[in-house]
Amino acid sequence: MLKRLFAFLARQPESDEAQPVEADPQSARQAAAYKEAMAQFVRLICRQLDDEESARLADNVLAQFAGGEADADKETVAEYFYEGVLGDAGQQRGQWLLIQVDWKASDEIDWQVNEILATRGIDDQWVWDSEGKTVMQGLQVLSGWLAKHALSLLSIDFGHDAYYMLIVDDGIAERAIALGRRAGLDVMSFPDFAVTQGEG
Repeated sequence: MLKRLFAFLARQPESDEAQPVEADPQSARQAAAYKEAMAQFVRLICRQLDDEESARLADNVLAQFAGGEADADKETVAEYFYEGVLGDAGQQRGQWLLIQVDWKASDEIDWQVNEILATRGIDDQWVWDSEGKTVMQGLQVLSGWLAKHALSLLSIDFGHDAYYMLIVDDGIAERAIALGRRAGLDVMSFPDFAVTQGEG
């Protein structure tokens, strides 16, 4: 009995302090790979912007990784890109990069497209009557129109009730898709995206 009592009294109290959790080396390596691919992806899709704005947006996206590289998964890095491009310090008028359209706001496509065209130095304007039409109908028309200018429409799916579209040169479209996916983003060509929406 006394032995048990002495053993109980000698027992060290358990600390309430949280014990550090060791980072998973495999997760850390994957996160580092996401960050490296993200840097390449952002530089590629920003190439039509002026050098200063391209560098600013790239830095803004990569700054989102600060302190979180060790546990960044695909969902997290998608949030980093979203915040870096569409947050308060993200893209600016006159240097537009990513089209963001609520699923029912078909009248919000054309001004963003024409911002991007102006940034690219394209005099042509995209004109589309959105009255009574859906966003997907507008994007279908836009995709066909862009092809005449050797431009491709790419989709990035963030899982929101909105559409997010990039306009890139045909010559870099496949590389942009590959790099975006390596960076943890759900990037696809517009024709492939249309199929996922039952529109292909």
